[in-house]
Amino acid sequence: MTDNRDKRRYPRLPREEPLSIRMELPSEEPGKKPVQVYGSSVDMSAKGLQVRLDHEIPAGQDMEIWIVFVDENDAFNLYGK
Repeated sequence: MTDNRDKRRYPRLPREEPLSIRMELPSEEPGKKPVQVYGSSVDMSAKGLQVRLDHEIPAGQDMEIWIVFVDENDAFNLYGK
């Protein structure tokens, strides 16, 4: 029998907040502007963020993320893959 329980180290909390992701895709021509992708968060944890986006992103892609916490009137700038 398979154990299907979530085995994450940190609990995920549902939270939908607007965000934008800036990245330079490896296939882009030198000097071309980075791609800007928009979406929203789905849930967050101490070590992760699940998002819903309007553009597909390659696995392992380096990116800069701006996430806006509307209720707190605050924004955070993150870097990740």
